[in-house]
Amino acid sequence: MCFGFSIHIYCVVGTSSDLATSSWKILNMPGTNDVTTIQMAGEYGRLTIINIYNDCTHSRTLRTVHEFIRANRTEVMSRPDNHLILAGDFNRHHPMWDDELDDRLFTPRALEDAGKLIELLADLNLKMALPKGQPTLEHLVTKKFSRPDNVWCTEDMFDLIIRCEVDPSLRPPATDHFPIATYIDLPQERTTPRVSYNFRSVDWEDFQENLAARLLEIPPPQPLTTNQQFQQAAEDLTAVLQDTIRTRVPENKPCPFSKRWWNGDLSRQRVTLKS
Repeated sequence: MCFGFSIHIYCVVGTSSDLATSSWKILNMPGTNDVTTIQMAGEYGRLTIINIYNDCTHSRTLRTVHEFIRANRTEVMSRPDNHLILAGDFNRHHPMWDDELDDRLFTPRALEDAGKLIELLADLNLKMALPKGQPTLEHLVTKKFSRPDNVWCTEDMFDLIIRCEVDPSLRPPATDHFPIATYIDLPQERTTPRVSYNFRSVDWEDFQENLAARLLEIPPPQPLTTNQQFQQAAEDLTAVLQDTIRTRVPENKPCPFSKRWWNGDLSRQRVTLKS
């Protein structure tokens, strides 16, 4: 699992359904289930976001990420407009990001393990986006703070980050990690939602009355003897039907809790039951 990192693209709604599917893709990183990698593309170039969970007891996941980037430099970091964000739970402690006075964190083993992370960061020339000194974890028993989570990025991406901060208000119940919110000024191509209509909520008596009135505005039924007459009649009828639908049928307002089988009759019966 990957902890402690969320990202918000500034001026773009942060749900994937609002982003054009052609503007992002998932990159498969073989050899680990502890890394999630996506790549976004736009007028700014390409941004690869790697979210990592690195185990406390070994650095295999760090090595896997390092090897993946080396093997895919052409796709990830070869061009000037390629950007990289490396974020997540690294489970490493060092005075570079933790509280310098918290000596309990800086055992010889901890500093040796942190050195492997620092080598990775130096090879990729990454800068720390989350300001030093912001703790990302509160131990559930001792209530002491530390900083196992972090956010690193390439230098050009650093200039596009509006802010990167720990947000304790988003901390889920019974967890020790604080989420990190990173806001980036990065315009993305957005999808244009298609209008759909909720025919389950239609007042059909009103619909039929309106349609009957609109049908009186076009020529009455008659034999069609030429292709031109047929095309015109079809065009008139289609226009009347579409306009009636547009004005008498409510548009859908889907939400994650929508139920396909629900309709207006059930809504009215529920109101009657509660009254």
